[in-house]
Amino acid sequence: MSRCIGCGAILQTTNELLPGYIPPSSDAESKAYCKRCFMIRHHNLDYSLDNLNLMSNPELVKQKHHEYMTLLQNIKNENCLVLLMIDALDIYTGIIPDIKKIVGNNPVWILANKSDLFPKDLKLNKIKEKIEKISKDNGLDTKNVFFISCYKEHNVDVIMERMFANLNKKHYPSNNIYIIGSTSVGKSTFINLVLKKYAKTVDLITTSMEANTTTNLIKIGVGKNHQGKECYLIDTPGYLNERSILSCAPLETLKILVPKNFIRVKTYQLKEEQTIYLGGLVRMDFKCEKLSASFYVSDKLYIHRTKTMNAEKAYENLKFKEIVPPFNEEELKMYGKNHLVKVKVENSINIWLSGIGIVHIKGSGEITITHLEMVMVTLDYDELS
Repeated sequence: MSRCIGCGAILQTTNELLPGYIPPSSDAESKAYCKRCFMIRHHNLDYSLDNLNLMSNPELVKQKHHEYMTLLQNIKNENCLVLLMIDALDIYTGIIPDIKKIVGNNPVWILANKSDLFPKDLKLNKIKEKIEKISKDNGLDTKNVFFISCYKEHNVDVIMERMFANLNKKHYPSNNIYIIGSTSVGKSTFINLVLKKYAKTVDLITTSMEANTTTNLIKIGVGKNHQGKECYLIDTPGYLNERSILSCAPLETLKILVPKNFIRVKTYQLKEEQTIYLGGLVRMDFKCEKLSASFYVSDKLYIHRTKTMNAEKAYENLKFKEIVPPFNEEELKMYGKNHLVKVKVENSINIWLSGIGIVHIKGSGEITITHLEMVMVTLDYDELS
């Protein structure tokens, strides 16, 4: 049974609409990329509509979650190392629900990707403490948290050295190394870096900004452990994260939300009644005498500030034009209904918006946050800088 070397799907020649399709003239028993991977790699295939349609069907999402848990059910029965990759800008939604049922008692290392995007004044040790607490709350005893950048290859060599050392422990040698995480966090990109650095011949895994690129397990041989057993680095499909907009956003939206370069913090001095829109995804109404709001978000995300009394009119005039994403009514509906969060600030607070970034507030006042269902809002009160 041959699989696509790019996404892990079983190769087949009968149904072009299903994963793993290759033309009938191709050799399904040979190493090959399926048609979907070929189109992603060479023609920037946009398959975002499939993701949007998927997230709008609760039963199908439930089925996908069940398939995911079934696919990874043997991890807890192995002596293995688990690498959990999360987005450093989205730490509160990065832990897969019921992750303990997947990993069992195996050691878990957390790789916080995209950490190179943080401004230099942000204290990584504070972020690390938060990640460790979130992990503990989810039943994980995580001692190793690494800040990495798959894009700039930061810390990848360090992790690889420690991974290989873990395979060769005399008293508890690992058999395999699994890399897991939500969709679009960079798992396959990380593995491709490993392949480029350590493999003699390289068949690269298919990567994309969009969710659901990897469809099945992809095993890559990394040698033998201390007991002489063959060991593998195993890429897994992304967990379909209902708490982050990145799991289903179209490519046009992802290009705006996912920062490519160092984040330049935008700070606004606010007073009286003012409103700020983060695209059309989040609205923040401020009631205060004096307050500052610093936005750690992609430079491409449009931030619109106006008086609260003019906010509705501004939104109606600019939505789907300047106040984007979303870019149309169909996309807007896919992200769910609006929810309200009311916050009273007396000193400072951090507002984490899943898939978007962080807002740091200093001062005192009241904030009403209107957010779409797939943008999870988490509050914490620790200084980040």
